[in-house]
Amino acid sequence: MRPFLTAVAAMIAACLLVACDAESPAEPVFLPAPPAPDSQEFLSPVGKWRVTSLRGEPVPEGVTPPSLTIEPDGTVSGYGAVNWYSGALDPGDWDHGVFDFGSGFWTMRLGRGKANEVEALYAGALSEARNFAVRSGALELGNDAGVVILRFEPATPEGRWRLASLRGETVPAGARTPTLTIDSDGLVSGFAGVNLYWTAVHPGAWSRRGFEFGRIRTTAIESSHEAMDAESRYLGALSEATRFAVRSSALELSNGAGVIILRFEPAAP
Repeated sequence: MRPFLTAVAAMIAACLLVACDAESPAEPVFLPAPPAPDSQEFLSPVGKWRVTSLRGEPVPEGVTPPSLTIEPDGTVSGYGAVNWYSGALDPGDWDHGVFDFGSGFWTMRLGRGKANEVEALYAGALSEARNFAVRSGALELGNDAGVVILRFEPATPEGRWRLASLRGETVPAGARTPTLTIDSDGLVSGFAGVNLYWTAVHPGAWSRRGFEFGRIRTTAIESSHEAMDAESRYLGALSEATRFAVRSSALELSNGAGVIILRFEPAAP
């Protein structure tokens, strides 16, 4: 009987130890916090950018918006509304959202009026910037106090795009979505809904947001009346476009009256 009691006692002791271990606090496990809704999309300011707001104010009408080009190696160049400038950033800082340009090197052209004022404000803000974030496709530069002092949008329409809306109407369900690819040299190609097409735009006009297609050429595939009509309306809108803007990661093409006639979203690589 004694061996049996000894075995029972051992089992009870083991159960108590297990219970104690179960109740004792385990080492904490730290899970990554979910990203905030307005968190930055990428930790890199690389790209070609154009100022949309300067210390919270838009660039005055009639003044060419300052531009900023940042290369992967940190080389910086741009136009300040009168003069050209250059400088460098440390790409090693980008993982921490640090942006420290300093004063850079500027040409010494003389301007006049509002352009001079814009450039002076821009140069001062650029030197004051200490951090950056890229949100909804826009580059924001902030100062030591965390105040956004410069906001940029992409300065070129380069990229692979898919049609989101045509004259305010979304692409019908089941329809084949037109696409648009724009290379840095201005070559354009895409799918119009039935046929492939190609043409060109002049990159020199992009600094003024100019966007005008040359002659659009297409393949010669036939399809249903509805599909051909939709393609004709798409190509007609492309031919009508004269200006572009990239807002919230979307490419918008507008006509001479300033009406947005085509809106594209980024296409999958």
